[in-house]
This record gives sequence, C-alpha cells and structure tokens, in this order.
Amino acid sequence: MKKIIALFFVVLIAFSFTGCKRETLEKFDPTKTQLYIGNFNTGFGDAWIYAAKKRFEAFYADTSFEEGKKGVQIYVSNIPAGNAFIDTTERYDQEIFITENVDYYAFVHKKKLYNMSPAVTGSLSDYGEDSTIEKKMNDVQKNFFKTEDGNYYGVPFYESTYGIVYNVDLFERKSFYFAKGGAPSEYQRSENPLSGTWNDNMYAFTGKGEKSAGPDGKYGTYDDGNPATYQEFFVLCGRMIERNVQPITWTGKFQSYINKLMMSMITDYEGAEQMMLNYNFNGNATDLVSSVNEDGTLVYDTKPTAITSANGYELYRQPGRYYVYKFFEQLIKNSNYYSENQCFNNSQDHKSAQSDFIYGGYSDTKKEIGMLIDGEWWLNEAKPTFTAMIAKFGEEASQSNRKFAMLGLPKATMDKVGEPFTFYDSNFAVIMMNARIDSKKVDLAYKFIKFIHTNDSLLEFTDITSTYKPYVYNITDEYKNSLNYFAKNIFEIHESAVKIYPISKNNLYINQAFNLFVSEEILTSIHNGITYNMPSYAIRNSNLSSVDYFKGVIKYHNQEYWNTKYDSWF
Repeated sequence: MKKIIALFFVVLIAFSFTGCKRETLEKFDPTKTQLYIGNFNTGFGDAWIYAAKKRFEAFYADTSFEEGKKGVQIYVSNIPAGNAFIDTTERYDQEIFITENVDYYAFVHKKKLYNMSPAVTGSLSDYGEDSTIEKKMNDVQKNFFKTEDGNYYGVPFYESTYGIVYNVDLFERKSFYFAKGGAPSEYQRSENPLSGTWNDNMYAFTGKGEKSAGPDGKYGTYDDGNPATYQEFFVLCGRMIERNVQPITWTGKFQSYINKLMMSMITDYEGAEQMMLNYNFNGNATDLVSSVNEDGTLVYDTKPTAITSANGYELYRQPGRYYVYKFFEQLIKNSNYYSENQCFNNSQDHKSAQSDFIYGGYSDTKKEIGMLIDGEWWLNEAKPTFTAMIAKFGEEASQSNRKFAMLGLPKATMDKVGEPFTFYDSNFAVIMMNARIDSKKVDLAYKFIKFIHTNDSLLEFTDITSTYKPYVYNITDEYKNSLNYFAKNIFEIHESAVKIYPISKNNLYINQAFNLFVSEEILTSIHNGITYNMPSYAIRNSNLSSVDYFKGVIKYHNQEYWNTKYDSWF
C-alpha cells in the first residue's frame, strides 16, 4: 500500500511540473485545432477564461486552422506564478501564459517568450472594433512592455491593489461611518472650525445619515464616512470594540498581505512623483528623513536629493515608510483590534480569513468583523464561501445581496487629507506567449489574445471578477448599474485614483526588478544583528518599534549593500 501511495505522489508531482494539458479533464476532439492556455488560477479564478473560451470557440466553429480540421478547442490548465517556472518553461505545453508576480524582462532576456507584437498592434476589426490592444494601453505600459527591439513579448493582465475591505451593511447598521462635521479632519476643513482639544468621545458617527468627506476631502465620493487619518482609523476601531465587533482580520499564514498593504499605504503617502523614484531612479527626492527625534517626530533633509541608480538606497528614508510602520505598530500591539488566533496562526490562510469576515453575524461561532486586509480580487475568490452560505442562510447571504467596499485609505497626517488616493498596482500580472509555440498555432494564439482584449471580453471579465483590467474600455452607465456593490465601488476608485505602475525602463530596474520589488526585500530591516522581512512578525514577536524598524530599513539598505548587489547595472 505504501508503494502505491508513493507512486501516486510521484505521478502527481510529475503531473504538476509538466504544465499538464486539459485533455485529462476534457475530451480531446481530433477534428479541431487545440490551443493550450496556462492560467494562474487563484484570486481571479478561471471562470472568466472559460466564458471567453466558449465564445471564442463558437466564433471560430466553422474556421479551419489546420488542414483536415475545422474549429478550435481551448484547453485551460493551471500554472505557477511568476518566476517559479522561468527556468522550466520547456516542461510546459501551454502556448499562452497568464500569470502574476512576473519579472517580465527576465523572461525576455532568457528568450522564453514569443513575439506578440502582431497581436498587440494588430487591428481588432475581426471582432467589430476599430482599435488595437496597444491603443487601449497607457503610455507607461506601452513604454515598458515594448522592448529595445521594438517588439511586445507580453501585455498587462489585470490591475489591482491591496487594501482594507469593509462590510457596508455592518457599517450602516452599527453606525460606523464618521458623521459630517464629526471628526477633527472635518472641522479643520470647515469654514468655522471649533476650538478646543479633541478626544475620542467627541467624534460623531452615523449609519445612513450625512457622512464626513473622508480621506479625499470631497463629499459625494466613494470614501465618504471613512476615517480620514490614521488617528481616526483607530478611533473607529475603538468604537467597533464598544459595539462588540472585531475591528479587523487578515490571513495569519501569509503575512505578506501586510507587506503588500504597506506598499499601498506608502505609495498613497508619497504620491506619484516621489514614489516613482523607486522605479525610474530619475528625479529629486524632496522629503527624505535625516533623523527621528526621541518623541518620534521626523527631521527632514533641508535640500532635495537627486536620485540615480547609484544612490537608490536613499529612498528608504522616505517618510511614508516610517508613518506606515507606525500605523501597523499601533494596530498589531493592540490585540483587541484583531484575533491572535486568526491573524498570527499559520493554518489561517487568506480564504479562511475571508470566510471569518463573511460569516460574521450569520454564524453563532463567528464574531462580526468590520474590516479585512486583502486584495481587490477577494470577492471573486470568496465565491465558494458565498455559495455555501446561500445553502445555509438563503439568498439574503448571497454575494449579490450583500454590500462590501474598499475603505478609502486613511492619511498619515492631517495635512495629507484632501489629496487624491494614489493607487499602487501591486501584482505584476502579465499575459505572454511561450517561445516554444508550434509555428502553426501562432496566428491562432494572436487571435485569442486579441479576442480577450475586445470591449465585450473586458466587460465580461469585470462582470465575473468584480475587478478591472488596465485598459481603456467602454463602461456605460447602464452596465455599471448592473454590477454588484463592490464592483461599483472599485470602479469609482479606479476612475478617481492617481495610479502608480511600479515599472520602468531604467537599466537597474529591468535587470533587477524581481530582487528589488517583486520580492519582499523592499521592506527588509535589520536590528541588533537580526534581519526581518515581515514587519508584522517583527512588531509582534520581537516588539520592534516603528522607529527601530524604520532605522533598521535604512541600515539594511545602505550604500555598501546597494553597491555590492547592484553596481553592475548602474
């Protein structure tokens, strides 16, 4: 029996590493031409690609791509994320790769990809559109994905960020929105500010009444009623505790979710121009910290620092980092805000955290939870949980009948309130073609790539996943009104935010992107000889303060380290 089990696992491992074709799951039709698609099947799932597959196969049902055959059969199978398969692509039979956390230029330089330019620049007229994929991309994307030889070997897949999701139904029922004029950030911005010192008891909250302007300082936008500052965020957490609600949760198994949220918050603090210095290494850093006072206040450089590839380490002195470490220090050191058994338990993965968040208030064993740290794709990823809830609690508990939204990220300091949200595109998601594709399949692959970038396909992706792709596509008011509450909220965020795509053609970035940014090293700190790359563990297990963590980040990313690791690319 042991030998049988061992053999089973050998076969299973071999099956996993060869990028298995979908003939094992779907009957092979020898009368049609097969196209093999590798899809990283996690947060965004595969329902969107099966919907596209169905329409594509129908569109070409009477077209011959090979002599003696008619029609096409799309096979979809799972592949790893990013660089996990860069050196083993020869084991993968898929002709198109759709994945994330990709070091694009590493794939290009190792000649793992096939030229996609005809698909990217070619007309979409076969599908009734007078446009191209390239025309739907923004200038930053076009500049990055078009390589030095003038060709495209990939295009972006999706656009999303990590943030804080909140339960709108709960916020309305328990009055967790800040009321108009009910917080210091409101009075500071009003025509007749009140005098006096504020304390937690002087805040006013509401459910469905008039709400505060939120972090963006504007009424009538998606973040109305949300805490405008870090201070107000923790006041909100205190109110939740008073009303027997657990303020927040996140996955205990993947503390990198905290790291990703940190990057979103650092980006929002620094803004587009200053944050992009971390990727293009070309400009003046205007807000670098020279020292931290004993009381935690910051002392800034008196003059701007010109940033190049040779001194990129200086950017680890950006104050946004310090303020975000300070935010998480306050959050993690107050265990009343979250459950230790959820948020620091290795068996609590992201789906378990989603389940706890969704079931709160429905199950007697699940406490109501106000907020969840996750990515924009969480609602799509949690569909099985909602399906299970419908079976138990009825349609009231369904995804379409419940309201969730992304919290407008609070600002670190009062003077930042009113600045637009700066959106950090976090996952380096790319669609690419395998360099080993059969030459007879190239044109078919081009057609499929074009097809999934038509307006109808982009809308279908949004409808299925409740998220958006980083392309220009026509979203009518009628279509928008048909979306669920969360998708409408995400639409407004994407439309109003200033977006950061952490990519550039800088030589250092192109050759070291994975080491610099896709990995967790960007948040690595050293203190008393110990290296930390998970700030949440450093704060909780080592009781490291935000000041010490910030100083440790600067110490770790020093000139000697930078020169030793990266000087060949300056």
